Amino acid sequence: MSEDLTTGLLKAVSRSFYLTMHWLPPAMRRGVSLGYLLARATDSVADTSSADAARRLAVLEQMGEAVAGRLGAEAEAALLASLRGEMADAQQNPAEARLLRRFGEALAALRACSAQEQALVRQVLATIVSGQRWDIEFFETHAGVESDEQTLDYTYRVAGCVGEFWTELGYATLGA
Repeated sequence: MSEDLTTGLLKAVSRSFYLTMHWLPPAMRRGVSLGYLLARATDSVADTSSADAARRLAVLEQMGEAVAGRLGAEAEAALLASLRGEMADAQQNPAEARLLRRFGEALAALRACSAQEQALVRQVLATIVSGQRWDIEFFETHAGVESDEQTLDYTYRVAGCVGEFWTELGYATLGA
């Protein structure tokens, strides 16, 4: 993974998260950085208020499939063109626009990781994207959550699963 992707771009899009990277064991930094960048990219799409819900859901679905390694070359090329164009152009934050334009580099970096790191990043991203999709779909027809269970489920999917990811990545990269 390029130094610019893991330091420059990560610092620009993460605000305070970047500061914690210094304290992580070096063996964990690549997986955590990559997981964060991919999740931040999907979050940028989920939060693109100028795009209608159906479009954001379609792009999120494709991003999830690309991260999972299930998107064919032609479909991935179309996704990357969409991210570099319409989605990046719709961002208020220039760093988020840069992140979307470089999503293909993040995918390439994921493919260069060990099989175990890939599996962990793919697992956490699948969970996060499912939460982002739920958010868009649910709030199209509801003003607020209706139960504690919905709140717990949603917060786990978009944030809580990250703690498990860090723990599992730590075991995978540092040993038990």
